[in-house]
Amino acid sequence: MPTSISARLAKSGGFTLWLPLSLISSLLVSKSSTISTTSHERPPSSAKIHSAFALVSIASIFASTVAQIFLRPNVDVATCLLATYIGGAVNFFALSSLYRIPSETVSMLFAIDCGIMIMYLAAMEWAYGVFVGKGRTGPGVKYNDFNDEDNQDSVKTIRPLAIVAPLTILGLSTAIPRVSILWFPRLPPVVRSQSFIFSLVGLCTLPFFRLKNEDVPTMKFCARAFSKLFYAAVALSLGATRSLGFSKIQRPLALVAALQLIHTAIVFFIVRVTKDKNDRTAILLASNAAIGGSGTAGLYALNIGRPDLITKGVGVGVTGYLIGGFLAVLWKSSMMQIKMLS
Repeated sequence: MPTSISARLAKSGGFTLWLPLSLISSLLVSKSSTISTTSHERPPSSAKIHSAFALVSIASIFASTVAQIFLRPNVDVATCLLATYIGGAVNFFALSSLYRIPSETVSMLFAIDCGIMIMYLAAMEWAYGVFVGKGRTGPGVKYNDFNDEDNQDSVKTIRPLAIVAPLTILGLSTAIPRVSILWFPRLPPVVRSQSFIFSLVGLCTLPFFRLKNEDVPTMKFCARAFSKLFYAAVALSLGATRSLGFSKIQRPLALVAALQLIHTAIVFFIVRVTKDKNDRTAILLASNAAIGGSGTAGLYALNIGRPDLITKGVGVGVTGYLIGGFLAVLWKSSMMQIKMLS
């Protein structure tokens, strides 16, 4: 049974194929987009986005603490999920391996998390439209509209570079983790994971690809198509748990839903009381990086029409990969201390 769930998740290709291809395509488009800023107003800086990331990480820690008090899940499972909500699924799989969580439980939790994350991502896009402004490109930022519906049919010919570039970066990102296991077997699992390597390779190789203006429409089309395939693949994740029966997934479903709902409620409250729209954008982007990692943060910037934030979203997502597991282990230690004192 666990094999069937894992196999179905793997075959969907959501996080291993469609999300990387979508993000690579959008990164290349962001590099080719004409971006100009006024002298007195600029998009959120990387420092501001990282500060927002620290804030939303605290929201995830608070959510885990509340869930631990009221739902009382297995502390190892709760720790793995907290690591997920400070840096994405890379930390989840690293800690689940460390704590030897059964493969059936890992597959079930990951499938449930992916299914609920679809609703979370939709809520975050809605929040940007409400709190920042639908279609707004940010203070002082002007660029050729990434989400211009009129340009969707402008792909008259398929440009080879628009296809070769994403596949090249994806190929390198897939090969490097396999080689690193052979050459550096003692590297932490997070560092040699495909998502971590993919983010670094994407950012480092980006300057070497020079897109021409005629390549941009094809790349935009590919980015949109790959993102839709990612959403479709993730939506199938909840279906992968049907064979287990509702009684078996009821408690994990309640736990994951509670964690994401509390995190989202806190983020919405912070955004609501924040007056500066740049700060609001930074908080929403940082929340996506915390919940889904660098991939969904870049995809979020893509979907709200902010190519100027794609690389910054990927960057803060990499930070989450590096610190998420560490913070989750510290949280577990604190919970164990409190339990011993009580």
